[in-house]
Parts: sequence; structure tokens; C-alpha cells
Amino acid sequence: MTDTEYLRLVEFLGDKFAAVDRRSRRLERLEQECRVILQGVRRTEARLVDEQIRREVLGRRVDELERRLEILQPLIQELEPRLPD
Repeated sequence: MTDTEYLRLVEFLGDKFAAVDRRSRRLERLEQECRVILQGVRRTEARLVDEQIRREVLGRRVDELERRLEILQPLIQELEPRLPD
């Protein structure tokens, strides 16, 4: 192999390695972005679970208040006629 052929081969391979290196760096950036997105999705999912739990607790409290109101309503109706006008 002559010096010229060797230099052309080095230049050719250097270009190919540079292209591979650029793709590799791009892939690393995409992987980092993917990790950040996944972390955000996990945080969002955790918040949704927390919100669902809060809504369930709130629903049970509303049910309990409705039950108590059903008990109190007849008592209120019984007492209302006794109030002075």
C-alpha cells in the first residue's frame, strides 16, 4: 500500500468513524431524553394514584355525610314545627 493509498484509507475511515461517533452521541442524547420523559411519566402516574386515593377517601366521606343527613333529616322535620314563628 502506498502512502497516498494509506492516507486516503485513513481519511475514508476517519469520515466513517466520525459519522458513527455523531450517531452515537445523538443516540446518547435520545436515551437521556427518554429517561427524562420516563421519569416525568412515573411522577405523573404517582400523582394520579395519589389523586385517585384522595377521591376515594372523599367519596367515602361524602357517603358518610349523606348517611348522617338521612338520620338527621327526620329529627329536623320533627323539631321544625316546635320552633316559634
